[in-house]
This record gives sequence, C-alpha cells and structure tokens, in this order.
Amino acid sequence: MQELHVATPSAVIAQLGVAIAGVAGLTVFVHLLWGRRATASLTAEDALARFRSEHPEHQALGAEVLEGGDVALIDTETPHTFGVVQAVGAGWTTLVLNDADLASVNADTRGQVRLRTRDFGHPTVKLKFADANRAYAWAAKHDRKRGDG
Repeated sequence: MQELHVATPSAVIAQLGVAIAGVAGLTVFVHLLWGRRATASLTAEDALARFRSEHPEHQALGAEVLEGGDVALIDTETPHTFGVVQAVGAGWTTLVLNDADLASVNADTRGQVRLRTRDFGHPTVKLKFADANRAYAWAAKHDRKRGDG
C-alpha cells in the first residue's frame, strides 16, 4: 500500500510563494520587453490616413493632434459626428462618435476632457488640449445636454 503524503502548512506557503514570485517575475520581464509603447507621436496626416482607411464611409475633413501626440480628433462632414484616433498599447484605435453616443462630456481647468460613451467596448475617451479654454469650448460644442452643439 502506498503511503499518503500530506504537505505541511509551511511547505504549502513556500510553494505558493514560489508561484507568486514566478508570476511577478514574468510580469516584470514582459513589461520590460514589450510593455513600453512603441508608437510614435501621431501627426495630423497619419491620423487622417488611419481614420480614412478604417472608416471610408465617413468623409474626414481635417485632424487636430492633441497634447501629448497620442490622440487626434477628426472633423467629419456629418454634423455632430467626429472621429478619434487614439494610441492603445503599441497600436492605434479609431472611433466614430456622434454627440448622441456621449453619455457625458466633462472638461477641467487642466485642459482635459473626459468623454463617457455609450460603447461598452470603449467607455471612456480622455482628451488633453493645450489650454483649458479650448477644452471647455470643445466640450460645450459636443455636450448635447447643454444644447450648444
């Protein structure tokens, strides 16, 4: 008959510690190797090209690259509709939003605008303008509750 081996509490704790250290070490390794964003700053031309290739059904009129170079706003021909090209990880994502897609639009004194969307896949978009006045003006234009758009 085979003898049943029961691990002591200290052995279980040691094995758990090794597992946790391994996961933490792997996380640090992956972050150091691939965690840094490899995307370069966006230019208006790049933003327009990305938006037009992913959303050819929307006529893009112009692009404004925001502070930091990782987000651009795209003006479209359709009233109350705009595009966003945004760095996500090492790549880019593009969105088409209209004012009705926005659950809330909030600007602050640091020039930041936070859009809460009705899209569960992309619920928040953060925009950083060069100055607070521009942020407040953009937010007022797209906030349907205010009726300025």
